[in-house]
Amino acid sequence: MVVLMLATEGVIPLDGKVDRPIEVFNRWFWVIAFLGLGRLYLNRKHRFLQYVSEAAYPVYILHFGVVALIAYYLAVQDWPVELKWLAIVSSSAAATLAIYDLVVKRTSVTRFLFGMKPKKGPAPKA
Repeated sequence: MVVLMLATEGVIPLDGKVDRPIEVFNRWFWVIAFLGLGRLYLNRKHRFLQYVSEAAYPVYILHFGVVALIAYYLAVQDWPVELKWLAIVSSSAAATLAIYDLVVKRTSVTRFLFGMKPKKGPAPKA
């Protein structure tokens, strides 16, 4: 990253053959750094982390249809493109999470269909 910053400022002249590999290594090191930060701060037990890790795959599957459906109806509106984007992103995120939380997560059949572990019931009475 330091080499790229110095090259951008003109302190270190780089030709095209050296420039690209340095950019690629820089991106990979950033990916590794963020993975390390995730391992450091997200590798613990917490209700929110447990919820989002269980919801990740079903939300991923559900969002395709929800985004397409909402975008189909909002794309024809005579709004600025930024407002359309904001409306599509926010409403599809809310709708996808609501569908997951109210429909998929609550029944055994939908949990099975989305590849989730069975819901743990109350402990049996003795």
